[in-house]
Formats: sequence, C-alpha cells, structure tokens
Amino acid sequence: MSIYSKDDMVLLKTAPYYAIATAIILCGIKSYIWIATDSTTLFASLMDSLLDLSTSIINLIAIRMALMPPDHNHRFGHNKAEDLAVFGQSLSFFFFGMATFYHSLERLITPKPLENISGGIYAMLACSAITLLLVMYQSYVIKKTKSSVIEADRLHYIIDFLTDLLVILSLYFSGKFLTLDAILGMLIGVYIIYSSYDLFIRSVKHLLDEELSDKERSKILKIIGKHKG
Repeated sequence: MSIYSKDDMVLLKTAPYYAIATAIILCGIKSYIWIATDSTTLFASLMDSLLDLSTSIINLIAIRMALMPPDHNHRFGHNKAEDLAVFGQSLSFFFFGMATFYHSLERLITPKPLENISGGIYAMLACSAITLLLVMYQSYVIKKTKSSVIEADRLHYIIDFLTDLLVILSLYFSGKFLTLDAILGMLIGVYIIYSSYDLFIRSVKHLLDEELSDKERSKILKIIGKHKG
C-alpha cells in the first residue's frame, strides 16, 4: 500500500514534468544569451540549468519507481529509489561545482570584457521569474507530500534562482569591475559544492537505515506513553 494519498500521487507525478519543461526553457534562453555575452557567471548558470534538466528527468523516473506498491521482492515498497536519486544528484552537484569553480578561476586569471550586457540582463530577469514560479510550486508539493526527491530538485532551482541574481549583478557591474564576473562564478561554484554535501549525507543516512537520535526516540516514547494500552 502506498504511503501517499491519491492527491499526493498526482502532485508527485506532475511536479517533475513542470520542472523538466522549465529547465528546457531556461536552457534555451541561457544558451542564446551566453553566446551573446560570453559571461562566466552566465556559463555557470547555464551549466546549472543543464544539470537541473538531467536531474529532473532522473527524479521523474525515481518517483515513478517509488510510487510502485510493495511486491514479492520489495516487501517495504520502492521508496529507496528516491534516496538513490538524491545520492546521485549530490555527486553530480559536486562535480558541477568543481567545474564551475575551475572555469571561473581561468577567467579570473585572463579577464575579458563582456558584450551585449543589456540583453543579458533582461533575459536573466525573465529566467529568474520563471524559476521563482517553479520553486513556489515545488514548495507547495513538498508541503503536501514531504517528498525528498522534490525537495532535492527544489534545491537545484533555488540555486539556479540565486545564480540568476548573481549573473544580473555581474552583468550590471561588469563594465566597472572586469573581474567581478569571474569572482561571482567562483562563489557560485563553492556554494554548489557546499550544498551537495548536505544532500550526500542525508541520502546516505536513509540508504543505510540510520537509527533515530536518542532525542527523537525519547520524544516518540513519550507520545506513545500517553496512550493507555
């Protein structure tokens, strides 16, 4: 028997499709404007959106598996598929962060002026608005379902949204501070690496069936103890 209600299952099934559609739109916009501006932070944002697209597809598959009912070979259901997806995302997050940091470091050593700055700013404002709408919808789905996969996917798009804001700042001030684009790109890389650590630890704990803490166990026992019999 599934741990989700019928309404929750509908939300879990549709949320990944919204994420995939959003990622495709963002990748298209950012690819065009990156070629036009040659911005390092825009490159980081584009790579982030490409990563979001791939992980959203993985999440769609993982959620479909997790919603499968228990069977003869999986008596406790298929919920571990969610944790496996989160584990894979944490690793891809880490390597993407490292690649972004290295690319930005190269640009810091050999800076170059950006082009078509105003067009880049307007395009990134549009991307920010689209991403924010998706994050708001995912937050609603998480509140209803408590899905760890959707929560991990939302983290991707929150980082994407923050990246978009940094890109806008970078483009706006790039005329006065030529190295700002590379510095912000490095900061984005570091933040992504840091975020991957939390996802990695959480997924490993679930996959290894780590016990609850003494504090949580004591709280459960107190609740049970209040009921006679």
